[in-house]
Amino acid sequence: MEKAGVWGMSHTRVPTESRPGHVAMLAGFYEDVSAVTKGWKHNPVEFDSVFNESYKSWGWGSPDIIPMFSDSAPQMQSFTYDADAEDFSESASRLDSWVFDQVHKFIEASYDDPDLTDAGQLVFFLHLLGLDTEGHTHRPQSQNYLDAISFVDKGIASMVADFERRFPDGETAYVFTADHGMSNKGSHGDGDPDNTQTPFVAWGAGIRSPYISSEMSTHSMTPSVRGIRFDHPRDWSLEHLARIDIEQADIAPLLSTLLGIPIPLNSVGVLPIEVLAGTSRWKTESFLTNANQMLNQFNLKTAVMQESRAFFTPYSPLTQKSQNHVIWTIQEAISRQDYDMAMSECKKIIDACNNGLRYLQTYDWAYLMSTIVLGYAGWIVLVLVMIAEGFQLNFREISGNFHYLMIGISLTVFIFNWIQSFPFQYYLYSIFPLLFWWPILTRWKRIWKMVSGPKGANLTKNIAVLITCIILLQLLVMGYFYRETFGLGLIILGFAIPLFRSNLKFNLKVGWFIMCCITAIFPMLPTDTKNSPLLAFLGALGIGSLSVVAGRLSNGIQNKRAANIRTQVIVVATVVMLLSDFSRQFQLGISTWTQLSSWIILILSFPLSTWRFPDSQETLITLFSAFGAPYILFAINFESLFYTFMFALLLLWLQVEETTTAKERTNNLDAGMALGALLYIFLSYTAVIGTGNFASISSFDISSTYRFVTVFSPFLMGFLLMIKLIFPGILVGSAYRILTRRLNLSENGTFFLVVALGDVMSVSFFFLVKDDGSWKEIGMSISHFAIANGFILVQMLIFAVSDLLLKNVSFS
Repeated sequence: MEKAGVWGMSHTRVPTESRPGHVAMLAGFYEDVSAVTKGWKHNPVEFDSVFNESYKSWGWGSPDIIPMFSDSAPQMQSFTYDADAEDFSESASRLDSWVFDQVHKFIEASYDDPDLTDAGQLVFFLHLLGLDTEGHTHRPQSQNYLDAISFVDKGIASMVADFERRFPDGETAYVFTADHGMSNKGSHGDGDPDNTQTPFVAWGAGIRSPYISSEMSTHSMTPSVRGIRFDHPRDWSLEHLARIDIEQADIAPLLSTLLGIPIPLNSVGVLPIEVLAGTSRWKTESFLTNANQMLNQFNLKTAVMQESRAFFTPYSPLTQKSQNHVIWTIQEAISRQDYDMAMSECKKIIDACNNGLRYLQTYDWAYLMSTIVLGYAGWIVLVLVMIAEGFQLNFREISGNFHYLMIGISLTVFIFNWIQSFPFQYYLYSIFPLLFWWPILTRWKRIWKMVSGPKGANLTKNIAVLITCIILLQLLVMGYFYRETFGLGLIILGFAIPLFRSNLKFNLKVGWFIMCCITAIFPMLPTDTKNSPLLAFLGALGIGSLSVVAGRLSNGIQNKRAANIRTQVIVVATVVMLLSDFSRQFQLGISTWTQLSSWIILILSFPLSTWRFPDSQETLITLFSAFGAPYILFAINFESLFYTFMFALLLLWLQVEETTTAKERTNNLDAGMALGALLYIFLSYTAVIGTGNFASISSFDISSTYRFVTVFSPFLMGFLLMIKLIFPGILVGSAYRILTRRLNLSENGTFFLVVALGDVMSVSFFFLVKDDGSWKEIGMSISHFAIANGFILVQMLIFAVSDLLLKNVSFS
């Protein structure tokens, strides 16, 4: 870095995961996140990449990454290790060692290979997974991670020596970078700068010498040095060198230019000409090639839109006339050797193309956003109407004129979609608002009477309840941004319930307040803490102690016997946890029987949770103990402690609500029912954020799954993390179900009320979704909206499971 080549940072986009990162680097575009649903190895749509355009390519590394490109590039040979080698419980440097050894053997055996003799446009791709694996397992600040960095440094030095011996003509270029970064917690996925900033180092043929800071101080910042930065962290000791920052997609046109091959067709990257050596004319013509590639892409997509959209409005800054003029201006500047002007014009047209591509991408957004918001609003209002009317909507009472009006509106919408040649999913977006608003608009008089009451007597009260609910929901929205909000909310609940429930016993008031304050500690703890076997063990003791106490307080021999079995399973889970932590600490590998024991305990938790008892509170204790055993195996820090205190808070919640006089079963919507649903939503979110910030994709560490699986498997690990998060949610859902039945509230009404209130939060996050600003802001806004909608889907599962577990249970 100090003697040859350039260095800086490559800035990635969300999601900061392996697949989209590699697509951006090697194909030059940012793949839609839905592609991961097709798997990491398979492409939903084949795309052009640097490998496809090369004369010959070779790739070594992970079976999750290499086949993404080699399967669609016939000129690429791939070499991958077995998937079982990606074992988190062992030293990950052996993965990189395998790559280095294989490349060395290939080079040594290639001296007589005709494909490598006097050939150019060759690509050698080394995928090094060891650092990522060590970071996930031991965190980036660990000695294991630092040792892995040292190993990779030495391995790269060895590889460079091998290639220089094999290709002594000095025509080899080297680019070192990464698909994503990593947080101190050892995770990635969101838009945090730790995850979006990756190293970028380039040297060799076609790469210029380092920029010296002292020489750059008086240099005019022409377009050829647009990426130069001087703000380095002091501990890097590189103040004398300027760094070059690029976007991740810029790597694809850089590689193409160095190889002398066409830039991938769908690339949106901007050639970082400040990285290149060579004459000013060559660099300018290379930049013009990049501009022409972008123009061709823009014109092709514009033609597709013109064919499919009636009344299409083209992107005005890039008319055919203006394109021809700019290209002529650039060529004229090159002919008179005014390269700075030519580069400046190239940069302008590339930026215009990116803006134009975004214009085409977002062309239908106004229509889509309108239909989505109308759909959400219609659904929320319809749910409230159904609850108020006892889920009995009588369409026979509606005037036929309203039906004809709605049929006319529906036909108009469908004709508009057809004229615009919208894809099939747009029709679905249009159907939902029509389905929801149809029964609402055709019964608006009855709805107004329900809202206003006799002579408008209830109008003010109902508006006040509505405003209160919206304000409280917005406070929950704040919890996505500030996790501490839920801790503060618990403290407020600790004060509020005893204050407004004067009939509570003193010891119950004190117990409620203390438990709220203790539970409030966990949402205020940082999520990037290191693994703590001690805290995990203390949590296991807490779960075991509560299970023992519950067993002794149980009535009947059968209940005591069941409690003893659950306690024994908890003890076994604790032993497995301790043994696996010991093996992991000394890198002995997680034994097969340890993993098998973990899976058996997880599977046993489900039949143990269905061991029903006639008393509802006894059943809730059963669920806590049954799910507590596998939860111990998921814990790597304070999670088990939180699980214990959260359950204690739920037991007190049941005791507090026992002082409330049960009502007659009713389907009518009232303030008490709404506030109860809000409290349930609050506790549900608290159950999740107690162990991490649910607003961040990367806040939940996959290390939680290493007692079950040590070989990298993103979907299986994600499934296990979901189980870990849903166990406390089932406890909260079961407690809420118990309360609704004790208070004789409508089960369907309370469920749909929770869904409607959750949708209000989803609409709030929909308006907060950003497509500009920092990648952290963009990524977090998308994550918030996705998680808010996922919360609603999870509630369906939790209520269904809770109803199953509470079947034939007495709620008196």
